[in-house]
Amino acid sequence: MPKPQTIQSISTRDQALEVTEALLHQHGYLGVSLEVVAQRIGIKKASLYHHFPNGKEELMLEIAHRILKRDEAGFNYAIASSPTATGKLRAVARWMANTSGSTANVLYDSMRFMPEAHQTDLTQSFFAKLYAPIQAVITEGISSGEFRDHDVELSTWSVLAVLAEIHKMLPYTKEPLSLPERLIDFLIRGLHA
Repeated sequence: MPKPQTIQSISTRDQALEVTEALLHQHGYLGVSLEVVAQRIGIKKASLYHHFPNGKEELMLEIAHRILKRDEAGFNYAIASSPTATGKLRAVARWMANTSGSTANVLYDSMRFMPEAHQTDLTQSFFAKLYAPIQAVITEGISSGEFRDHDVELSTWSVLAVLAEIHKMLPYTKEPLSLPERLIDFLIRGLHA
């Protein structure tokens, strides 16, 4: 029978990724240093270069792709959980409300410091993994008659903007458990009387 994985049995590379991602959520890109990462996992800074030869840039790029992949899986799982477009958007909002930190903010903060080629790569990945699924749900809602015909690009960005900040709103609302659904319902209904 396999031995349960403990922090000691996780590879140094994976430990570095976990620690760096946590630091990114807490302090942003500029608050992450290879010295602190190495110290937190109990190795020398030079040892990090064995796992990430291009240093902080390579480490950050890998974390960004890892975050996008995790969010893509969460979006897809949530979307598959409902037969209606409204239900799918609500499920994605609930999933985002239960994730730690704002992925969008972490990615944006990190991308500002990356070379243009990495920015382009991450932007394309964002559109394929996160933007496209939300856009598809909204388009599906229009096609089925669940939503009225409207500007799909604007509504996709609106949903993504709410999702990016939803975790910040939870502590300040009277009904945090229903906030994801209420926000999506508000976006869907708009401001009509």
